Amino acid sequence: MDSHPEQITLRPKDFFCTYDIEVLTEMQVAAVDVKSKIAVFKDGFKMEYNKLLIATGNTPKTLSCKGKEMENVFNIRTPEDANRVVKLATSKNVVIVGASFLGMEVAAYLAERAHSVSLVELEHVPFKKFFGERVGRAVMKMFENNRVKFYMQTEVSELREQEGKLKEVVLKSGKVLRADVCVVGIGKGCSSCCLSLGAAPLSWQEERPQDQLPGPWNTGHRSCNFWLSP
Repeated sequence: MDSHPEQITLRPKDFFCTYDIEVLTEMQVAAVDVKSKIAVFKDGFKMEYNKLLIATGNTPKTLSCKGKEMENVFNIRTPEDANRVVKLATSKNVVIVGASFLGMEVAAYLAERAHSVSLVELEHVPFKKFFGERVGRAVMKMFENNRVKFYMQTEVSELREQEGKLKEVVLKSGKVLRADVCVVGIGKGCSSCCLSLGAAPLSWQEERPQDQLPGPWNTGHRSCNFWLSP
């Protein structure tokens, strides 16, 4: 979590030059005309294509409770986010919402750096959906032995502040946790749904019917399948 972006970059810049890959940064595609095969950017620039692959990743879900916009409440999306969490959490009280891979990784990293680490989760053991209850309990026990406190089968009802900064996390169980930093890892939604594909509305289904237009394709972690409605 204290790594710099250049340390974890998948490919160096010269890789893209070598393979004649043009990278357009700080640009956003707002719409795609799938019949004419044209991508329309937010600034009005248009680009024709032969094949289109949508790999826009995910948008993290946020808390819906009071105080969710408060300072020191984080959805970690970038190396800079992670760096800031480490800086603010050192020797402080940290509450992590969600015993997902992200939440557990953050808890593991901060266990020896923060004053306290509390983890809030709706399920009764971590990772049950992925590895089963037995493995989940074993992982949970290992974390507890390393100073991580679990609050299971509950969720956050309110974030309280003092002088504009996070001070407490209130759970629906009634428990109040001291918190200087809160990291939220409660899942993600597909980001590509923000695109407008032609004049037709966007429909989400499990399979693409054969009479629909070929492409575009959507891929990546937790990608969503979609096609144009008739």
